[in-house]
Amino acid sequence: MRKRSKYRPKPQLEDPLNWVISGMKSVMTATEIMGNVRIKNHLALRCVVEGTATRRDMDVLIEAFNVTEALTRVDALLGKDWSAEIRAGQDALLTMCQRGVAKGDRFVFTGAELNAANTVMEIHDAQLERCTIAQMEKALHEVIKDKRLRKMRAITHMIDPTPRVSIAPEVAGHPLFPIFMDAIEQAMYGKGERHGGARTPFLEQPWAHYVKLHGRGFATGQAAKKLEEAASTREGAAFETEVFGALVYIGMSVLAERGEI
Repeated sequence: MRKRSKYRPKPQLEDPLNWVISGMKSVMTATEIMGNVRIKNHLALRCVVEGTATRRDMDVLIEAFNVTEALTRVDALLGKDWSAEIRAGQDALLTMCQRGVAKGDRFVFTGAELNAANTVMEIHDAQLERCTIAQMEKALHEVIKDKRLRKMRAITHMIDPTPRVSIAPEVAGHPLFPIFMDAIEQAMYGKGERHGGARTPFLEQPWAHYVKLHGRGFATGQAAKKLEEAASTREGAAFETEVFGALVYIGMSVLAERGEI
């Protein structure tokens, strides 16, 4: 029997010319999406000012500030001369987050920190007015790469205020640790939101019903499907998204095996 080749052709663009033209358009042409991004960013900052911010709001601000810095690397005209101010804003956000975690998740800026954060948000708004879709995609890839290479500064104990088990430093420092955390975050705040995300208890989401009905094979089958799609048709961030989904399904199968659903 002939051995099956591991080669899988990369996906081809159906309309490469339109893809190139779309990448040259202003990111603000995606009016609804970018409008929602702006609202989300400013709402998170407002929650900090009002003293009602949550960890989710901190995640929104961290992402916005990281994209702001990444855009300056993609194109110097998108604020490279404001690098010092952007760094100061990131430092202020980091300090505030660390202080907030230490105080039981009470996230409040000092006056100086708020000024620095407001400056970064103004820079980010200006960037959104000028950058193209292609530049934004490159910036997002830069953020993902920085996270994968662990170039970002971690906020101590930002993972879970009341973990079921203590996390040993050598475990938290393992190269695979942030990858598994990314998979959990995706299940809660990414593609997993359509199934309940962080709003519905994980063990009460639709997947649990199907695992009870069909057994752990449902979860392992879904994981295999996602891994095959990732290997044969996905690249970059899309590849990571599919793999993270597979990791979540693998975790579901373990929960089923342990009888926890």
